[in-house]
Amino acid sequence: YKNGFLDRPIVNEYVEMLWNMLKYLGCNFKRKDGIFELMITHDVDNIFSFINKPFFNKIKNIGADIILRKDFNAAFNKFISFFYNDIYKKAKYDNFFTFEYIMNQSDKRNIKSNFYFIPKGSFEQKFKYDISKKFIIDLIKSILLRGHNVGIHGSYETYNDKEKFIADLNYFNKILEFNDIKYQIKGGRQHYLRFKIPETFYNYEDASLEYDATLSYADIAGFRCGTCYKFSPFDFLRRKKLNIKEIPLIVMDGTINNPQYMGLGYNEQGLRYIKNLKDKCRKYNGIFCLLWHNSELKNKKEKEFYENVLDC
Repeated sequence: YKNGFLDRPIVNEYVEMLWNMLKYLGCNFKRKDGIFELMITHDVDNIFSFINKPFFNKIKNIGADIILRKDFNAAFNKFISFFYNDIYKKAKYDNFFTFEYIMNQSDKRNIKSNFYFIPKGSFEQKFKYDISKKFIIDLIKSILLRGHNVGIHGSYETYNDKEKFIADLNYFNKILEFNDIKYQIKGGRQHYLRFKIPETFYNYEDASLEYDATLSYADIAGFRCGTCYKFSPFDFLRRKKLNIKEIPLIVMDGTINNPQYMGLGYNEQGLRYIKNLKDKCRKYNGIFCLLWHNSELKNKKEKEFYENVLDC
């Protein structure tokens, strides 16, 4: 970032430069051809925006929809949910519960969505969820039944706490096994993109996971790792290549929209910025790893922008 390389996959550029030099010198090496890949990920920080909150918080939430956000449709849906006791029916009126929409959009484009769950919530969250609840188990089953994937979203402290990280992963696997869900968790991402090198890499390595997809800056999108390729991290302390793979995160929704970060907004300017990064991944046949939270698809505008991002 300090040297102006964040919006360039500089490692990929160097590789192309070296390859062209070798060809010029007459080397007849055969090069492995890559394929551009769109990797769509969803950090499930919250299942619901509304229905799991106390009554007073619900009233405040509806009031904020009307007065602050001017979102009368959301306020109406939340009011309607009061008339249902069944959580499955209530969920249809909660604007964070967008999982079916997400999967429908991915299915249309023949891509897989990856949903990362916090097994027992994170300590700083006021309203946590636990994956052992029947409603969430049914949600996970529906995701897997449709051919999409689930993974672990390491809670706030686990990036630097191996025991807690592995305990959360073991809990996740036990819940899956207890509910007769035959699925192997292969990887995930850390909450708030919290990461410490090499400790977080060791956590994933010692947990026998295949990949991590955390490395990006929350405040500015781009190529933090200098590449759009999946790669094996090198442990400079132990002087060896690690077994896990890092899949660099290129764009997070909040990075583009949040006024505290880039603040471009869900508009033409924001879309141009994302498309520029995506085109560079496409140019080098890399992976465009996108993070879009289920909670950032609350209304028509956000959904239209998300679809444009998928298609640009």
